[in-house]
Amino acid sequence: MYLTVGITGAFPTILIPALTAKNTESVLHLTIDQASWFGSANYIFRSVGCLVAGIGPRTWGWRKLIMLASLLQAGCWLLIYLAPSTHTLFISQSLLGIVSGLIESLSSQYMAEICEPSVRGTLLALIALAVTMGYFIVFSLDYVTKWQNIAAINVSLPLLCIVLVTQIPDSPIWLLSQGRPTHALKSLQWLRGWTSAELVQEEFEKMEAHYKKSTEQSLRSKMVGEYEYELCPTTDKMRLGTSEKQWSRKAIFSSAANLYRDVFREEMLRPFLKCLSLFAIVAFSGLPCLTTYMKKMFQDLDLSINSNQSIMLVTCGALVGNCGCALLVHRVNKKPMLEFSLICCAICLVQAALFLMGHMPGSRDSIAYRWSSVVLISAYYLFANLGLLPISRAYFGEILPHRGREVAASVLTSIFSWFMVISVKTFPALTQALRLEGALLIFAAVCVGGVFFSMSLPETEGKHLQDIEAEVTQRVSINGSKPETSKACSC
Repeated sequence: MYLTVGITGAFPTILIPALTAKNTESVLHLTIDQASWFGSANYIFRSVGCLVAGIGPRTWGWRKLIMLASLLQAGCWLLIYLAPSTHTLFISQSLLGIVSGLIESLSSQYMAEICEPSVRGTLLALIALAVTMGYFIVFSLDYVTKWQNIAAINVSLPLLCIVLVTQIPDSPIWLLSQGRPTHALKSLQWLRGWTSAELVQEEFEKMEAHYKKSTEQSLRSKMVGEYEYELCPTTDKMRLGTSEKQWSRKAIFSSAANLYRDVFREEMLRPFLKCLSLFAIVAFSGLPCLTTYMKKMFQDLDLSINSNQSIMLVTCGALVGNCGCALLVHRVNKKPMLEFSLICCAICLVQAALFLMGHMPGSRDSIAYRWSSVVLISAYYLFANLGLLPISRAYFGEILPHRGREVAASVLTSIFSWFMVISVKTFPALTQALRLEGALLIFAAVCVGGVFFSMSLPETEGKHLQDIEAEVTQRVSINGSKPETSKACSC
């Protein structure tokens, strides 16, 4: 799933230089301004997919929506392969953004819900590895073939994803929310290695108790529009109150509004803002814009090094960082890895800026000078993928409370997409005003700020989602939010 997200993110990196080159033989051509919009289109429309992902899982579940998104993704790649004009490319890239938003928002939450605590951090770190592998595949193919052929090859990957997703069960928590505890138990057995019900009974009972506790306050005696709903204690399902009135249009819209109102609950707001701050650090630390313009950036630097070789070196550095995170996160824990990653990223960016400003020793024509910037950018990607990228995704999947998680996740990923749009769209103007070295220093300052922010994050490695939620919302409980009194219902 995340392999296709990485492929989608990498595609503008190879397409923009191909269509902005003056000596291109293609009938398709992009101006610099069009190229900046094309690079941003994926992130702009990804926010739409993220918002859609906030409502869908409650009805259809994570698995069905992921399969639908993968089918749409295959169609988008086919459209790019057959594109007769730049308008078709823009439309296809926009649709890919919507689909990527769906997949990214759905997959992180699905992974967090189905993984046991001892391996959840490692598996969430592997998400970043899958994304980087997507970049590596695209850059490797760009070394040997044209972008049209790469688009044709990419059609097959979402179809393979559909086949693989059919072999895994729905999330046990989602099955509980649908009133299907038997199926939820079987799903948990499958996810824990086709084990017996007795071996997972304790975990299942804890999960079931947490689900009932987190949903009881939102469902019991809750007013939806002008109609009152109550939670039946024997079936755990929401039922219409004594008025026996039917749904009205106003009630439907009120119900949808209630979904998004959960984001502004005090218990949700604190972890929501922590995730939002993490995403802002990722977006403005330089990763999205350097990735989008990487090939063109190396070409413009005129370092007498093949730009494809430079990109492959940077991607290999990112892969090493992803593998290091997957191997170390359970031993070192998330907070120390995040802080170490941000410090090293800042050092690499400052060193690269100093080289470009000519404050480091060496002749411009020397081999050391030509490779220094490439090596430092590669090291920056290594350290970013060692902690910043995978750990931010892991926190996103772990610290949001169960009640309202789908909607909060969709809003967060939507805002994150707009952060990425701002970062990518302003990068050309930023480099024109401050040159590349000035932009790198700004990115380094963001990383330094991220180090101080990371001190406020909880440590989540090896903990159940229920325990993480209790820790994150503990201050709210101490401050005295009183539990709601509830009515009994006659069933």
